[in-house]
Amino acid sequence: MTEPIGWLKSEDITVDDVGIFVRMQIDRHNKYRKAIAALAASKMLGISSGAIAHMVQKEDGNIKRWPLVEFSLTPTPSEPRTID
Repeated sequence: MTEPIGWLKSEDITVDDVGIFVRMQIDRHNKYRKAIAALAASKMLGISSGAIAHMVQKEDGNIKRWPLVEFSLTPTPSEPRTID
């Protein structure tokens, strides 16, 4: 599926010493909204991010640079700590 389910504005992203915080709006007219809202309410929805591969920097197994280009809502994120 490639249909967008919502949007994110750059001013809705804040970064501090704890992490990256994102405020997103789900399109309330989208036919998938109820299923997504149910997953979010049950704390079963996580966020997965993507970066441009040639701009990612890793050192000693740690990510040093991850320039964000996308966010996806998913019940099965690669990083399970993003659930909730």
